[in-house]
Amino acid sequence: MKETICLLSIWVGLAIICASPTPLVESTPTPFDVSKIDFSQFSEVDMKATEEHRDQLKKKLKATLEQQASVVTDQSSTLADVKKANDETRKNFDEYRIVSEAQIAKGNKAIVVVEHLLKKLHLAKWILCGVWLGFCGLVALKIPSIGLYVGGGLAIAGISYIWIWL
Repeated sequence: MKETICLLSIWVGLAIICASPTPLVESTPTPFDVSKIDFSQFSEVDMKATEEHRDQLKKKLKATLEQQASVVTDQSSTLADVKKANDETRKNFDEYRIVSEAQIAKGNKAIVVVEHLLKKLHLAKWILCGVWLGFCGLVALKIPSIGLYVGGGLAIAGISYIWIWL
């Protein structure tokens, strides 16, 4: 019951506010007319105190504006320093990238050369193995009774030496 009365009173209040012909807040400010002020009600002391307060506020505003100007100047110099450091870092990075790419190119050329040499070495090992087996075959034929064993042992030892240590 209380909630119903409360809601009803809120609804009626809103309806009255919305239906009122004049706005609750004036949209245009009232013009200030100095001629309507009665300066006789203010004492000389009050006027001087007001002027001193106004001067203090002016000084405070001036100090604030000077502080803001110094902050803006500091920000400008800081931004210039940051831009300079950024440009220098970018330049150093570009130089490093160029040097790195040159070193990578040298390394790739060296890898190609090494692969070529390894292929040649591989072929040389096969040729050496063939010559060695031929030599071992001649040894086996020249020694009649144990030549096959000596030739086979020499062949295994020689081929193992060629592929492991050469």
